Amino acid sequence: MRDELISAPFKNNFTDPERAEVGVKLVLRERKVTNDELTAKQRES
Repeated sequence: MRDELISAPFKNNFTDPERAEVGVKLVLRERKVTNDELTAKQRES
């Protein structure tokens, strides 16, 4: 699992990858986290 997380784009771990990518970019730019909800996907077997 660790290798899968390292090699995969972070946004792919969420049900809405594009929204996750926008959120991550915002956090990196603003250097803070505000109330925003993202849903993580369950790892596939």
